[in-house]
Amino acid sequence: MSAKIYEIDYKPLDSEAKEVRVVTLKPGTGNEQIFCTLNHVSLLDKLQYEALSYVWGKEVSDEDILVDGRRFFPRVNLHEALQHLRYANEDRVLWIDAICIDQSNAAEKAKQVALMGFIYCNTTHLIIWLGAGDEETKFAMALVKSVGKALKNRMLEGGGSAQLNDNDEMKAPTKDASDEELAPWRAFINLFHRPWFGRGWIVQEVSLPRNSKSFVCGHGSVTWGQFVALQGAVLRYDWGSLLPRLPELTGFGDRGIYLNRNSWEMIRPRTSPPTYRKRRATIRNLVYEYRNQSMTDPRDKIYGLLGMATDLKEGTIEIRYDTTSTARVYTDFAKLLLVRDEPGDLPLKLLSLCYRATQELYPIHDEARSQADSDELKQLQIDVPRVPLEDITEVAYSFNATLRMFVPLFPEISDDNNVLTIQGFQVDVIAEVGMDLHEESCAQKSAVVQIAVRREQYLSWQRMVERLNEEYCTREHREDAYWQTLIANRNGLRRLPQTGMRNSFDAWQKVNRLGAYAENSPTNGEILEALKLVPPFFSALHNSIWQRMFFITQSQRIGITARGVRDGDVVCLVYGTNVPFVLRPVGKDPNKRHFTIVGEAYVHGLMDGEGMRDLQNDRGFDLHIE
Repeated sequence: MSAKIYEIDYKPLDSEAKEVRVVTLKPGTGNEQIFCTLNHVSLLDKLQYEALSYVWGKEVSDEDILVDGRRFFPRVNLHEALQHLRYANEDRVLWIDAICIDQSNAAEKAKQVALMGFIYCNTTHLIIWLGAGDEETKFAMALVKSVGKALKNRMLEGGGSAQLNDNDEMKAPTKDASDEELAPWRAFINLFHRPWFGRGWIVQEVSLPRNSKSFVCGHGSVTWGQFVALQGAVLRYDWGSLLPRLPELTGFGDRGIYLNRNSWEMIRPRTSPPTYRKRRATIRNLVYEYRNQSMTDPRDKIYGLLGMATDLKEGTIEIRYDTTSTARVYTDFAKLLLVRDEPGDLPLKLLSLCYRATQELYPIHDEARSQADSDELKQLQIDVPRVPLEDITEVAYSFNATLRMFVPLFPEISDDNNVLTIQGFQVDVIAEVGMDLHEESCAQKSAVVQIAVRREQYLSWQRMVERLNEEYCTREHREDAYWQTLIANRNGLRRLPQTGMRNSFDAWQKVNRLGAYAENSPTNGEILEALKLVPPFFSALHNSIWQRMFFITQSQRIGITARGVRDGDVVCLVYGTNVPFVLRPVGKDPNKRHFTIVGEAYVHGLMDGEGMRDLQNDRGFDLHIE
């Protein structure tokens, strides 16, 4: 069937005139044959068209459509969209990438992708197609229309955010809510498990349009404002106690985040100060923020964000689908970031995105889970956000390990693009690595379950610390260095105050020492009291330790770095960065100083330039990163 897809008679486009094609979708209803025509238009003119944002999918439809009289077999999801979106009695003009771009012509595709920023900026309306509907989605979309509209009106009246109230069809959740009361939550949240929310191109498609946007699922349609108003209200509730009854909540915050944190903070409305948008919507920040989004072609993880970047001139990155491999696209992008001279920027902060991590998954121990399964403990559940390893990067910019010093030369890149030569110091060697936490096995579980499952690992770290000298190299007690290391000495974007956090750490340690909660245990009372103090430290711990491992160096420094670290890896300070890095020597000749990157690291006593001051008379040496 795939051989029949490209039978449209495409005529060449005039790239100088910024020509694109638009589809005129002819009237029809139900299962009637779908008819379309293609027309060339210029983006330089004032146009009236709607743009479609949707998931391609892999399966090609068995039913064709006729485009200028020629048979075309779209993907199943697009065929369903066209059936639902066409009007009964009038034409509808749309821009749809799968039809408007000759997908078999790599040169044309590259030029049209470069114009997508213009295409989405100038559309009169963006249609977000979530897919065919069913009874649950019909219920969910009706719910969004009524409750979302009420919330939006309350927001406009109150000048801020709005919460659900008792008059809404969707009530605020409680741990005692009936299945009937939870049904609206389940229906709405299940919309976020639709593939559209994991698609990479949606970032550009929803952020750029200046005009209206709507969500369409089956025959149901709601405005962007209604949908986002309800989602914002839902996100404000603590779901910890509802997870056992609403497993659909797992990942909800991540799946819908593009309508909130990223879309509103990175690509703010155009009333935001230009300096803010320029700082946040750089191509580096965009690629980093949306690196986990799904793309059919992995090269589009770069290409698909070019239209949003505020720091690139048109043509800075050439889009090539015909001869450029994915590896080459990524390498050229990294080289671009490394050699750009941005005022006040750290030229090598790109290295913070490099890490070597294992991808093993571990099962939860049933025994530990059952020990934490009691009504009393369920009341103390904590919702711990899932923060991947790389997210420490944003926070790490508050550190100053190299005193923001860098040599006035750009890093050297070998002709074969395989070796990066930079300058820095080796300051220590890793002597011992702690037990792995096995995060994936219980990332969505309560604090009680996580502590029970990981108690052995936590206690092993404590035993490692107890073998150190009581006075740490910073002249603090080793316990103070330990708790600060585990949370990277931070809380959100700010350094942590000592008050309160040490008490929370002590309570966490006490729970680890006393063991698991068990029926009729004499320590149950102490455990429950300690657990009340645990949340601040425990949440900070798992924001920092996600996919990281605890280690001790030969000089009795302690730190955390990427999973995959091992004894013999070296701790280095690199000019042009602001955190230490763990590197792994490669090759047999130590004088050549060739390494691979293990990952960035928090090393207590090296985060504020202490290592640089010790080596102030030494300019360091070349480090060759392979």
